[in-house]
Amino acid sequence: MRPVIRLGLAIALAAITLGCSPTTDNHAPPTPESRPVPSPTPYRLPPIPPPVTRQWDALKYKDKPCDLLTDQQAQGIGFQDPGWVDTPPDGFPQCWRNRGHLASFFVKFYDIGMVGQVYRRETIWPGGEDAVPITVVGQPAIKVVFPGGDRCAIAVAIADNQAFEVNFKEEGGDASVHATTAAEIVMHNLGA
Repeated sequence: MRPVIRLGLAIALAAITLGCSPTTDNHAPPTPESRPVPSPTPYRLPPIPPPVTRQWDALKYKDKPCDLLTDQQAQGIGFQDPGWVDTPPDGFPQCWRNRGHLASFFVKFYDIGMVGQVYRRETIWPGGEDAVPITVVGQPAIKVVFPGGDRCAIAVAIADNQAFEVNFKEEGGDASVHATTAAEIVMHNLGA
């Protein structure tokens, strides 16, 4: 091989090996698939749930979530109208109560270990990434106060495979106080 051809091949091989290209201004922008994905907001919950040491069997409330917090008890926290049940797409019946357009809440029963699943990141609970661990009448629970403070959700583990949620919205009020009160009433109704 001639020395000139050998030198040309050596330069070409070096350029390929070093990733050089004759022009550097013609790079295409990265595609969405190749862009780095920012890490999601880390959960404030640890990945392992606390144990549910006291267990209640509340399956009788599965289709009767309004019995978890009665009409009379709801009146005690300012909700005069009777509750009504609907079943959202997740399949877990919930009891709604409202006080005009300013305040509403629902109580929902889960026949799954929803609280533990949120801790383990097995299920997505609305606002779960901002949830903090709490206890309600000694039971492990999670609580999230949504931006603005007008909405608060509390989910309480009542057994390894059962939980309930209180989701309270009150314009201009402290939804957290009312959600906590409602969750405590439910726990007392269960025998705590």
